[in-house]
Formats: sequence, structure tokens, C-alpha cells
Amino acid sequence: MTAAETLTLDGMLDAFGTAGRVLPRAALEQAAKRWPEVSPPLLALLAADAAGVDRSDRTSRILFFGIYLMAQVCETRAFRTICTIAADGERMTRLIGDGVTEDLACILARVYDGDQAPLRRLIESPGADQYARDAGIKALAWLTATSRIDRDETAQYLRELFTSLRPQATSFVWVGWQHAVACLALGELVPVVEEAFERGWIDRRPANFHRDLLAARQAGSANGGVRAARSEPRPPRRRRRSPVALGRLQAGREARAATGDRPSAATERPTRQRTRPRRGSQRSLPLRQRKEI
Repeated sequence: MTAAETLTLDGMLDAFGTAGRVLPRAALEQAAKRWPEVSPPLLALLAADAAGVDRSDRTSRILFFGIYLMAQVCETRAFRTICTIAADGERMTRLIGDGVTEDLACILARVYDGDQAPLRRLIESPGADQYARDAGIKALAWLTATSRIDRDETAQYLRELFTSLRPQATSFVWVGWQHAVACLALGELVPVVEEAFERGWIDRRPANFHRDLLAARQAGSANGGVRAARSEPRPPRRRRRSPVALGRLQAGREARAATGDRPSAATERPTRQRTRPRRGSQRSLPLRQRKEI
């Protein structure tokens, strides 16, 4: 297939479903440009997965790319369904792998449709993956910082979560909760956050909370604090090569083949290596708010 070749709709879906270790670059670019044509089948597959009707390997591979495309084009029709999948145990992890800790907060913020209810159900779901719930809270903070959700309303909701959120025990969801308070510079909630630390619910040092709170205040706006939160070290995790990393490796192999160079161990590994104990294989496609696939 040449770079100029125009793919059919089925051809793009097949490229996603059979991508393997090769980045379907042409299919991704064409899908983003032809979104009105591509979106109906992708949204249908997303709904089928959420309902448990179609969770085949092929559908999962297509949705791995499809979810990132939905975020890229800010597809609000996907918001409720993505929240439903994210609240379904580790289902979202099976779809986007380490993208749950890397990108899910950004994905949720980009496809947000103006209704907080699905996001709150994800945050409050005790059966959801704790990292998906953490992503939900970070998305809430992001949307609040950018004035898409009222700040006072979010402050009241975070206060209520102190007594209603489960488990009332150590969980990563509480890390997201305290970080939202800090990044939004909600000084009135500092006493309840300190109480959560005293109860042992937050597996972090209180000094980190106060550091983030101070940084948000010094930034002059809550939005500055949320941007800083994106660079916070995340929990260590096991990674599987992402499509973007595969694309770089593929280009490197082609260049070495042309020059006759042998690959080294350093060039055969993705640049970022982390480990986090999780079940099953994982995948991740880096996403940034202002950077397209």
C-alpha cells in the first residue's frame, strides 16, 4: 500500500484490526480526515463492547485505535459509552492498556459532552479499576480548571466524596482525589485531605500534597496547577510497545536495513521503560491535548 492510496471504510477497520506490531499510519490519518464516514461504525463497536455484545479480539484491536481517534476529534457522542466501559472492572485496561494511567483523563476531558453524571458514576464505582477512577477525578479537575464545570460545584462534590467514596481505605482513587484538591487550589478542603492522610487512605506523603497546592497557588490559577499535574510521576507499570513506539522502531529498522547497520539493544527498546504489576498484556498510545495522532 502506498502513502497516497485511499482506503475504503472496511480497509481502515481491517488495518486497525490487523495492525499487530506495525503502526497503521495511513489508516489513522485517513480516519481522522474522514471522521463523518468512519465514526458510525466505530461508535457502534464501542456501544457493542460496552453492552457485552461484541468483545472479540478484532473489535478490541479496532477500538484501541478508535478510542484515541475519538479523543483526537473530540467526539462527544462517545463520552457516556467510554465512561461505562471504564467503570466495568478492568475492561478499559484490556482495550487501551497503560493508556488508562497515561491518557484516560485526557480522553475523558476531550470527549466530555457537558453531563457530569457518567463521569461521577465512574468515579464512585467501587467495582471499577482504581486507576480508571483516578483518571475520572483528574478529568473532573481538568474540566473544572478550564471552566467547563463550575469550580464551587466541584469543590462541594470533592467534599462530599470524603464521606461517600468507597473504599474508605487505601486506594489509588484517593490519590486522584487529593491531587484534584491541590491542583484546583481548594484551600477550604485542606483539613479533610489531611484527615484522609491520617486515616491512611492516601498512599503518598502529605508533603507532596502541600507542594502541589502551593504550586497551584503560585501559578495564579487552578488551570496552571492542572497542567503541572500532567508531569507528575505516575505509578510504575509494565509497558507494551505502543503504536507510536512501533512506528519509530519500524522507521529505525528501515534506515538500518538501508545502511547495513545491525540493531542494538538500546534502539530495539522504547525510550520509556517502566514497570507496574498488572494483570494481562497492556498497550498504550500516547496522547497529548494539543497533539494529534
